[in-house]
Amino acid sequence: MQILQTKFKALIPTESTVILGLSGGPDSVFLLHLLIILQKSHNFQLIAAHLDHEWHSESDQAREFCTQLCANLPVTFISQTISQLNFTPKQTGSQEDLGRQYRRYFFEQLAVEHTPAKIWLAHHLDDQIETFILRLARGTSLTGLTGIKTQTGLYIHPLLQLTKLDILNYLEINKINYFTDPTNSSLDYLRNKIRQTVLPALYQADPRFQQNFKRSLTKLQASEQFLASYTSKIYQQLITPEYLLDLIKFKTLENYLQNRVLLHWLCQSGVKFTLTEKFLAEILRFLQHPNATSSHQLGTCLISKKAGFAQISGN
Repeated sequence: MQILQTKFKALIPTESTVILGLSGGPDSVFLLHLLIILQKSHNFQLIAAHLDHEWHSESDQAREFCTQLCANLPVTFISQTISQLNFTPKQTGSQEDLGRQYRRYFFEQLAVEHTPAKIWLAHHLDDQIETFILRLARGTSLTGLTGIKTQTGLYIHPLLQLTKLDILNYLEINKINYFTDPTNSSLDYLRNKIRQTVLPALYQADPRFQQNFKRSLTKLQASEQFLASYTSKIYQQLITPEYLLDLIKFKTLENYLQNRVLLHWLCQSGVKFTLTEKFLAEILRFLQHPNATSSHQLGTCLISKKAGFAQISGN
């Protein structure tokens, strides 16, 4: 654990704030205790943040557990329910995704109030494997298969090299209590189905699966990093100082690279959009159409063409 705490220090600027997503489960309780130990030698503010989704009768028990835990330690504790949030999520049909949207909004509002701040989440290696299989089952890109990153914007995931067993063993040895969420065993959720049926079968098929997965994921992440760097270089050759895209050069690219450059262009433009294969395909069709001057509206995204260049804007 000493090595882990040393890595933590590099992720926490002095006199900043760490906002820990605390569910009360073993993973977030484990991370909370490690951060408390780290506070003794590193100057930062620690806030435990808990969002009550109000979706099952035990949610108030989880909130009460977190309240008492933080009072006893003591740690600054902030809790809200989703009904208290001034936020309307995008309806995707997945309760898991709705919960994620609500949590991100809650955490990010706290980060604004306590800037400079980072949001720490307790995802571990088992979560990484589940996420890979879940995305594979639903269909995704190479980027999606590279899984959860240690750092992404405001978010820090410091436990990705640890297994669930590592965490449970630490809690048992140190006699640390945690809350068990009954929904974690429900097969109503795809992630739980993967955890309870797919993963045991993979481990039984080959006991080396976990180590082999880590090696494969490392190679996928290296490939993605190379492609991201290459895409950025190509993008710089196609874009003008006014952020206009050179369509003549763009059309000479392979289709795969066109998609990556287009996505990079959208992200760099700052325009808000919902990424889907259909969305990217429609923009590509418009850009490749022989009509030299025209415009096309997709949601809040306006794409226009003139004199061999394309421009993107939002409204």
